[in-house]
Amino acid sequence: AKRDRVVQMGAGGAGAAVAHALLLEGVGQLSIFDVEPARAQALADNLNQHFPGQPARAGSDLLAALSEADGLVNTTPMGMAKLPGMPVPKSALHPGLWVAEIVYFPLETELLREARALGCRTLDGGTMAVFQAVKAFELFSGRQADADRMMAHFAEMNAEVKTRTTTPVAAARAASAMGAVCQAQRGAAGRGLHRGYGAWMKRRSDSQSISRWCSFNMASLKSTCNNSPKVCSLDT
Repeated sequence: AKRDRVVQMGAGGAGAAVAHALLLEGVGQLSIFDVEPARAQALADNLNQHFPGQPARAGSDLLAALSEADGLVNTTPMGMAKLPGMPVPKSALHPGLWVAEIVYFPLETELLREARALGCRTLDGGTMAVFQAVKAFELFSGRQADADRMMAHFAEMNAEVKTRTTTPVAAARAASAMGAVCQAQRGAAGRGLHRGYGAWMKRRSDSQSISRWCSFNMASLKSTCNNSPKVCSLDT
């Protein structure tokens, strides 16, 4: 896909990682928009220290940037099940855009639905969910993750959650990268991740919990499960 000019919504933790990846993939000009303009500027300044040609900038005119863009990436929580809506006006979309999401619960966000209706090429957040888990599992366990198996199981969980009433824990399993890890990978490390995540989601079922899990500290989770096995049990 053409990637001369790309608009990114969001400059938080996930946004920083995605922006870096986009520039590694050869995006010529990356315009970053955030509800806090200073944060967008800080991210752009940081990126420009590592990539030649000053390819990143804090955006100032969203509609103008989108009208000239080849792609749009949403790295904000907007579009999550409990934070519905779109990060950009529907009228700003056009068929020449490709549109990517990092939101993975639900996979079909309003942004992707509207973009597809216009004929845009789209990418949902499923790969974000699974491949952050792939790297987390490998760093945490020292073992190679089976990415294909994890992708397949993630798809199964999303299909399952569409056919039944979604409880907080069921939603977490379907949406969570760690759920995909522990179901797809066997061994103590995988089971520990699953148990710790399940217990944590039982205690915190608000919409921000799923988002916060993406940056949850692996070392803290390991310590919790090792020191308090009962806390890490899905059966309680």
